[in-house]
Order: sequence, then C-alpha cells, then structure tokens
Amino acid sequence: MTESAPERFAMWLSTDIRPALSGRGFKKTASNFHKRGPAGWGVVNFQKSQFGSRLKTRFTINLGVSLDRLAVAMGADPQKRPPDYRCHWDARIAEAVGDPNDRWWDLDHDTDLAKLTAEILPLLIDQAVPIIDERLTEEGFVAALKATPRVGHIAFFTDAEVIALVATLDRLP
Repeated sequence: MTESAPERFAMWLSTDIRPALSGRGFKKTASNFHKRGPAGWGVVNFQKSQFGSRLKTRFTINLGVSLDRLAVAMGADPQKRPPDYRCHWDARIAEAVGDPNDRWWDLDHDTDLAKLTAEILPLLIDQAVPIIDERLTEEGFVAALKATPRVGHIAFFTDAEVIALVATLDRLP
C-alpha cells in the first residue's frame, strides 16, 4: 500500500527540510521548528490545511518570534517552546518574502519532492530565517517594529507597549 499524503508530508519534513533548518539552529517537533535565540524563540511552522485528505496535504508556512520578556508579561514560561500562534511577531512565508498573495503548496502521491524542496528551501534559508534571526534580540525586535515597510504582525501587545516594556525592563537591576 502507498503511503498517505500526510505520511509523505511528515517524511519530507524530516528528510528534506529538517537538515537545512537544523543547520541554522532549529530543532524539529512534529510540523514545527524552534530556534532558541538570545532573547526568545524563533518558530517555523508548517501548517496543514484543515481540508487535506489521505490523498492530498495542502500546507503553508508560518514564521514567528516569541520574546522572553513579553512571554513573562503574559504569564508564560519563556523557557518552553511556544506554538506559532502564541508568538509576539508572526508572518506567513509569502509576506516575509515580499509576495502579496498568500502561498499554499499541495503535496500528494505525484509531487516531485526534490522540486518542492528546491522551491521552498531558498525561501526559508535565504529569506525567512534571517528575518526571524534579526528579531531574536530585543533591539532587533524593536527595530523591526519601526521598519518601513513592516514585515509581519505584532500580537497580544501594541507597538508602544512592546517598546515601553522592553525599555522599562532594561532599566531594572
């Protein structure tokens, strides 16, 4: 019997995507990759569509950063790997690479995995990971808030709250 699309997707993440992201400091758990930075966590999440089936897996890629100080302010443990939806900054891969259209890929029995990998890895390694990395310090996170044009969205806090919280906490002993 042939493997299902979800099984093929999981295998592809482990064999083709994980080595490249591991080389950039990310560790894989299910469909998520986490990287510990100086002031928080970077996240790459491969989100499967709820409309997938045994025959086809449709997915997109979410990026996120969770700052330790903001996690503490929310009552979360900053040492625990956050899910992408609990990150303080997030973006879809398309937005991060300057594509105005949301991007989803399909993986089925006929998908050429080498071609899919060749399409996705440059987006991740050359564009998305550097965007995450620059936000893994408080200074970089705040600088990204002030950048024009801005990439991604801030969640749970306003820009002013993030800037004030980081500035206030920097003055504490």
